[in-house]
Amino acid sequence: MVELIEYLIPRESPPHPAPTPGAGYLPEVWLLGSSTYSAQLAAHLGLPFSFAYHFAPALLDEAVGLYHDTFRPSRFLESPYLMVAASVICAPDELEAQWLAGSNALNLIQRAQGRPGPLPSPDEAAAYTMSASETAFVRDALATHAIGAPEMVTQKLRTLASRTGAQELMISTRVHSLDARVRSFSLLAEEWGSSSPEKKQPELDSRLSSSTL
Repeated sequence: MVELIEYLIPRESPPHPAPTPGAGYLPEVWLLGSSTYSAQLAAHLGLPFSFAYHFAPALLDEAVGLYHDTFRPSRFLESPYLMVAASVICAPDELEAQWLAGSNALNLIQRAQGRPGPLPSPDEAAAYTMSASETAFVRDALATHAIGAPEMVTQKLRTLASRTGAQELMISTRVHSLDARVRSFSLLAEEWGSSSPEKKQPELDSRLSSSTL
């Protein structure tokens, strides 16, 4: 990372061979991580940090604490700037949101059994009978996800932002239907804007990623 930054920062005498485009074309650099090491590295280099809470929830508090406590100002950033990625499924009501989340639940079981693949449909998930151990596994895995109606999801995300001091939230939504995913983003964005308190709230950044990711 350091070598890449050094390669692209503006300089009077670019390295040889000069990249094209290269020197002077350094984009905004973020460090995305899911460990305490990545948090420390971002702090040491004075870079904005995005933590993958959506798949490493157990390390959130430790990583965020290390980032804030050990941050060193740099040419890029004077103070810590944090983004937290969260798993969200937002639907008009709780029942539909949980139905949509069934796809992710079954996919988690499949991956744990060494059978990764595309997300199954909600109907496939509803037809699958989970064992007691699978039910407990899914419950623990989805405990940190925000799944429900817009008001509940928004409140859970505001609590997460307050807990971490995040300036931005990245929203990851794993559902079988692209239409349901877009609707989830839209419902959340509408509720987030209409219920925004006077205090400045984090920005929301959604990613229309492949359902297999």
